[in-house]
Parts: sequence; C-alpha cells; structure tokens
Amino acid sequence: MAGMQSGPAGARAAILPMHLPVDGGEEKLGDYLRKGPVESGYNADLARDGDQGLALARA
Repeated sequence: MAGMQSGPAGARAAILPMHLPVDGGEEKLGDYLRKGPVESGYNADLARDGDQGLALARA
C-alpha cells in the first residue's frame, strides 16, 4: 500500500513525520531520542532549539 508502513507492533499506519523538539544544549540526548524511531523505519525530525521546534510543529 502506498503511503502506509508497518509500525513496531506490525500495525498499518500512515507515514507521518515524528517531531522531537529538543533543547539545543542537549545534542546527544536529541540524537539518542531520534535513533529509535529512525531504526524502526519512521521519519523523525529533530529540532535543536525552540524556534526550529515551533517551525517543525507548524509544518
């Protein structure tokens, strides 16, 4: 099915970006938090500051 992907539990779900707003001072934590969803086949956008996080949330 186009636009669909199996999630971790095998359920079918639309492919939607996952937004992880993370404070810019926590670079290693942000990279770690993004790693799991990406390895599971999801898209994940990581914000390094509040302005970037707000822009991603509005996109």
